[in-house]
Amino acid sequence: MLKKLILKTREARNQICRSVSIIISMLALVLFLFSSIPNIWADQPTQSVPRSANDLVKILDIQIPGWKRVGNPTINPIIEKKEQIALQIIVGFTKQGIEALDIDLMDAKKDTLDKVLAKIPRGDAEPIQVKGFEGIKLSSSPSVYEENYKSRLYIKVSDQCLVIINGTEIMDFDVLLKAANLLDLQKLATLTK
Repeated sequence: MLKKLILKTREARNQICRSVSIIISMLALVLFLFSSIPNIWADQPTQSVPRSANDLVKILDIQIPGWKRVGNPTINPIIEKKEQIALQIIVGFTKQGIEALDIDLMDAKKDTLDKVLAKIPRGDAEPIQVKGFEGIKLSSSPSVYEENYKSRLYIKVSDQCLVIINGTEIMDFDVLLKAANLLDLQKLATLTK
């Protein structure tokens, strides 16, 4: 009698487990199906920056003489209100473990780039031309606010593409210009029109 009760309990438990498993599978399927349907409840329609990250990464595949590449490119989609508004790709370089150089490529909608450009501190900014493209040169010495010497070069390649070259502990701004000149900015402009 006790054995029959134990057997019935096990069968009931197994039946409940199977039922729960089926329900979970069905919920997963429903979630998968609904995730492929555009979100009709979002504030704005979902759109992405139409370019391939691989094409953009190829442009950043450069060798800077005397510098060592640090890792692989970092690719970051920038999302705002459930919409991809930009794609950011960063490649880093170092020299003797002290100096650092990062090339940051931002492929974004025009209004997003305009916001980024509006946030550039204009006090130390100098306009500059790089391979026929408009740029902004910034440098900051160590101070109460900054621990290291930093320099930055912004290059607006198109209405939807900005290249930012950041230098840390690089006293010679020409290093940033040399890195910029190694980039195929014309091809980048064509890709991001």
